[in-house]
Amino acid sequence: MHISLGQKAIVATVGVLFALGAVVVFPWALTIIAFAVMIPFFYTVLGA
Repeated sequence: MHISLGQKAIVATVGVLFALGAVVVFPWALTIIAFAVMIPFFYTVLGA
């Protein structure tokens, strides 16, 4: 199967953007999950 240079460039660009997006978004997702887990914990501790 022959893949043209333009298609390779598009695939490479999309791959790089996806990797950058994952690196940028992943820490935020972890932070949000951590807050979601800890808020009820703090609520029960401080509310007691």
